[in-house]
Amino acid sequence: MPKANKESKQEQDLKLRPGMTVEVLTRDNQVVFLARAEEMHDRSVKLTSVSGDDVPQVFYNTEIKLRSFLSNMKTVLFEGVVRGSSEKFWIIEDLKGQVRQGRSFYRQSVSTKAH
Repeated sequence: MPKANKESKQEQDLKLRPGMTVEVLTRDNQVVFLARAEEMHDRSVKLTSVSGDDVPQVFYNTEIKLRSFLSNMKTVLFEGVVRGSSEKFWIIEDLKGQVRQGRSFYRQSVSTKAH
């Protein structure tokens, strides 16, 4: 019988882990930069640029999305708020996430006739 305090697989998927690579997106899904999750605390994360370059400038309290891909081709989308930044990192707080199925992520609208 599983222990009551063990997390389900989905709950584990909804957590960022140190070293995880994420796409940082605006609220309307425009890619800002590719980031690496560094320091983790409860519902916050410190992000640095995967390339090692400076991170883009950002306004305090900007709402953003973080998108990551799981090994089973599902995407995990996190939402949060920028609560601190410098030239080298962003601090994102109030993180919440949801798992999305992978197939719908890759669908593209096409305007051609098919037979």
